[in-house]
Amino acid sequence: MPNESTQSGSVPENVRNELKSLQSDLKNIGNDIQAKINQAGDEAKKTWNKLNSEREQFQEKAAEAAEETRADLKQMGADLKRRFESLRKDLQSKDKKQTSSSAQS
Repeated sequence: MPNESTQSGSVPENVRNELKSLQSDLKNIGNDIQAKINQAGDEAKKTWNKLNSEREQFQEKAAEAAEETRADLKQMGADLKRRFESLRKDLQSKDKKQTSSSAQS
């Protein structure tokens, strides 16, 4: 099992790689089927057309999901960064106040 890192971008990259692998598998299987479909009857051709259409829809949705995931993580990261910076600023401000109070005592 690959080492799952919590570093920025690792989750979307893993998801993207899994989806690309699945898309590649679907394409390869589809190519094999299409070669045989030319020799098959009408029912097999109808089934192929339906499955091929659904594969295209899957690919579109997979691309959209990857973008949404990336956008969500980017927004979450930006929000966390803003909140961390705010906390750091508050702590620095309190530290300066304590330092000046101690110096006056």
